[in-house]
Amino acid sequence: MNRDPEYLRECQALARAVERFPHLAAMRSSPEWTDLERRLRCLLGRVQRYAPATPPAPSEQLDRVKAVHWNIEHGNWYDQVERALTTHPLLQSADLVLMNEVDFGAARAGNRDVAFDLARALGLHGCWAPLSIETTLGRDDDVKMAAGLKNQEGLFGLAILSRWPLGETRIVELPSPEKIQFDVERMYGRHIALIVEIMRPGAPFVAVSVHLEVHRSREDRARQMQTLMSALRRESSSQYQVVVVVVCLPDFSALEISPTCASACGTSRLTSVLLPMPLGPSTSVVLPSTSGASVARPAAGSAFSASSTTS
Repeated sequence: MNRDPEYLRECQALARAVERFPHLAAMRSSPEWTDLERRLRCLLGRVQRYAPATPPAPSEQLDRVKAVHWNIEHGNWYDQVERALTTHPLLQSADLVLMNEVDFGAARAGNRDVAFDLARALGLHGCWAPLSIETTLGRDDDVKMAAGLKNQEGLFGLAILSRWPLGETRIVELPSPEKIQFDVERMYGRHIALIVEIMRPGAPFVAVSVHLEVHRSREDRARQMQTLMSALRRESSSQYQVVVVVVCLPDFSALEISPTCASACGTSRLTSVLLPMPLGPSTSVVLPSTSGASVARPAAGSAFSASSTTS
């Protein structure tokens, strides 16, 4: 991993700056908050991208998109994740890999750039966006997994890997339990959706990776999904019609969201689905009924407009 020294310094400086506050209210009422907020927004608003040196091989099925979604628990068990994605018969030919809980420079995952290490291993395009910055080594078994290391960048986020090149990317911020995350879990950030144009030849589409919260109620998770769907509906483009795929499997804690939101439930943190995807433009897709998931159908149009903030 080739680290950006300036980026690393800013991550570590911000982690030290916010760590000293006992709770979120104290930080937001401090004289330093105006500058801290600006710097944190800049850090957490940056989408990073990766392009392979050699273009990925063509898809095995031109009329299908095979999408894998996995909460990889930071990448703490990186070797097992890479092995599964590169050797498992149901996973190794994936066109899209959408991941939750993806670390960048966190000790518990070996201070790896988890998303782009996987992108290199798979030979795919990739992008990654941060949800939050950690001020500690983490929770549960994270201290044990850190094995005496200290955080480098200490960031925690979402990633999308793709067989096809990426177009525009952007972040949609969602209503979040920021007080719980900072006061209890000791990380500063918010929940987001990562929206990415997938430049599939002849039929580009939009993929969205989203990690919903687990601290509060299903109504709170529904509000997060409603915020995301509203953001997608507001956008429009005359370039082409777009399939919006929302794969939302947040630790399988959201057993029910709302009739207007994509929802899913299950007993594993890993799912693989085959999406019927015509060669020409389309406005909706339907997952196989055996997948246990449904896809919301927003109005046709790109998820990006001239006023969007892109990476």
